Amino acid sequence: MFDKTILVLTILNIDFNVNKSLYSDLYFELSKNANVIVLSLTDNDNKVTKYSESLEVHNIKVSSTFQNSKIKKAINLLRLNTKLLSYIKKNLKDKIINLVLYSTPPITLNKSIKYIKNYYHAKTYLLLKDIFPQNAVDLGMFSKKGLIHKYFRLKEKNVYNLSDNIGCMSEANVKYILNNNNIDKQKIEINPNSIEIKHIPEMSSHQKQEVLDTYGIAKDKFKMIYGGNLGEPQGIEYILKVILENEKYNNFIIIVGSGTQSNRIKQFIVDNNLQNTVFIDKLSKDKFDLLLSACDAGLIFLDSRFTIPNFPSRLLSYLEYSKPVIAATDLNTDVGKTIKNGGFGYWCESNKTDDFFKLINKIQEENSNNQLGKIGRVFLENHYSVNSSAKLIIEKIEV
Repeated sequence: MFDKTILVLTILNIDFNVNKSLYSDLYFELSKNANVIVLSLTDNDNKVTKYSESLEVHNIKVSSTFQNSKIKKAINLLRLNTKLLSYIKKNLKDKIINLVLYSTPPITLNKSIKYIKNYYHAKTYLLLKDIFPQNAVDLGMFSKKGLIHKYFRLKEKNVYNLSDNIGCMSEANVKYILNNNNIDKQKIEINPNSIEIKHIPEMSSHQKQEVLDTYGIAKDKFKMIYGGNLGEPQGIEYILKVILENEKYNNFIIIVGSGTQSNRIKQFIVDNNLQNTVFIDKLSKDKFDLLLSACDAGLIFLDSRFTIPNFPSRLLSYLEYSKPVIAATDLNTDVGKTIKNGGFGYWCESNKTDDFFKLINKIQEENSNNQLGKIGRVFLENHYSVNSSAKLIIEKIEV
């Protein structure tokens, strides 16, 4: 066993036998150099699963954290500290914890982080994946002048202050955090979304046809896929305009996912009798990857109103499967800049559909022999390996 222990706090369901994700990849990689204990606050039953001598997951049951109701969700998120602290004091009081690792969302685990930091004399590391409450203000969910914003903004500042280190997804994230908070820049670093990079065998024409037939997708059209959450952050109004306009072209758009706006998209496709768009409810990673392999390009959408720099993790899936990327986003994220500078796709602002279809034409004209996709795969290997992300975290407990 290792002599250092990392305690992970998360509201995600972590199952290393089932759900491969950028988080599970990171935790597994960390377990190669330290003992890793994951405390997972979900609505699954209480249980402890030991995956190896240095990796275990403690599921802590909480009541309906992810209710559709925003009010219920907010209330339950605020209750997480009570559950978490009670569990830690009862089950981990004799453990030696060297570092506590957590990510946003949520920003409401302040009390737990403070307790762990003080009781165990542990270092603290925040993976900044979400800038809340400003993202909610951008989407008009509540006012910047209201009490709700004031309350969560205090929580946000407190999390930043409690964190000895903050890993940001991109350079734009770093600049935003420093410009809008009184934080020592020495504790901030770029620690981007990352995955375990594996060889992906090329899919044969026959295999592609089988996958496309499963979902009723025409093989002779330029096939673009969007996979992920479908909520306000994705700019649903713009997506609806895109799939309606796409009826004029020989393209096919596949939308895979779930979220608060998924039913709206499904109904829009039916109401407008769209022939060049298909909606598929959330797929397992294996099935999504097969479908992605059979497509020609990956899509990224973000609402044009955002003033905070989001950096969608779905980009990594597209790069992993050597797909060129078309992104329609706000002006503040640097994901578009990354795509353009990396040479594996194109970007436009998510407010004009004409610009979006110009990018599609450009991809079709310039991506002979999938050259852009191949460039993207190399970019992934050079910039988004989980080995590099884990190394940055491990360094904090080795000094």
